[in-house]
Amino acid sequence: MIAINHLLSTASAYVILLESDIGFFYTLSIAHLPLVLIGALLPDIDLPQSTVGRRVILLSKPINLIFGHRGAFHSVVACVACYGLFSIIDDVVALAVTFGYVSHLVGDMATKAGTNLLWPITKTRYRLPILFARNSVFEYLSTALLTCYAFITVFGGSR
Repeated sequence: MIAINHLLSTASAYVILLESDIGFFYTLSIAHLPLVLIGALLPDIDLPQSTVGRRVILLSKPINLIFGHRGAFHSVVACVACYGLFSIIDDVVALAVTFGYVSHLVGDMATKAGTNLLWPITKTRYRLPILFARNSVFEYLSTALLTCYAFITVFGGSR
């Protein structure tokens, strides 16, 4: 997925989550959305051409040389590390950033390239049953549908 679609789909999923009243996420609010969106871009730090990679190029290039794209930073290990690192600041901050991080991985799993979720155990790329090519009309369409659903959830609900 490209950055804008990661941001839109993550924001949409987050808003839907907030409206769902799932107890585990009760500490999160719409005020945490910027942290969620930061998390949505973080996995692509392993790609120097990405939105986040261009901003931290001196970090992104060595990460890419060592791990490649959609390797270590697109894994369960990275999700746990993300939560651990940000929990030093605050558990709610960690939860918000990690939600965005996980959302990014789910989005990439919907692409044909998939993600290496179980790095370093295996190099297998995991994909969802619904696949689309990166930056394709299907990527934009699925993002638009999720965004519309989020708007309906927030503004068109029967509460």
